[in-house]
Amino acid sequence: MKLLLSLFVLLTLAVCALANNPENTYKHTFTVKNDISEDDAYLMIQEWFTQNPCTFTSSNNTNGVVCSNRNKKNADIAFSNKQPLQSIDPNGKKFSARCLAMYSGNSTSNISMLYVEYYLVIEIAGEKVTASISPMKYHHFNKNTFAPQQIYTWQTGRPCDAAGNVCDLVNNIGPELSADLQNYLKQDTARLFNALQAHLQQQQALASN
Repeated sequence: MKLLLSLFVLLTLAVCALANNPENTYKHTFTVKNDISEDDAYLMIQEWFTQNPCTFTSSNNTNGVVCSNRNKKNADIAFSNKQPLQSIDPNGKKFSARCLAMYSGNSTSNISMLYVEYYLVIEIAGEKVTASISPMKYHHFNKNTFAPQQIYTWQTGRPCDAAGNVCDLVNNIGPELSADLQNYLKQDTARLFNALQAHLQQQQALASN
């Protein structure tokens, strides 16, 4: 429980503070039991990725999107995440998976439909399993036409680009909307860390504190 709480608190800082520096990522390290070899840990992590592809795509809109035109179909193809695991390195004991978080604004929001992409990178070294969240990028669409759309805001007097860095976006869309978006993304990244922790616990691989 303490681990889950600390992860959520730290992720409060991750969305923006780390996105300011494209070389930076948020990291958390899990310690496995000393009788778990790197090869054993590698197979456990690979199993988690391959058996749970839906884990790496999320949405705050349970009703879906009504639009079904060519723009929407093109977006569905471009952002399909049926195979989130993008690269594996058996020798370096490293994985990289694409994550997609879809954020739908309400009827009064300046955000219509936001697709947020980031990568979860997992590296294994000895008894350490280190998970890293990459800087986040966004793509904004009009949910009725699914054409790319700038995000208008009173914060700076100028619109935000239809695509760019999430940190730049939350710094310019105003505190209320920014807080809601950041809260959603913090919950999404915390969900991934918790899922990884749960899998390692299920495999009885985690070392006791």
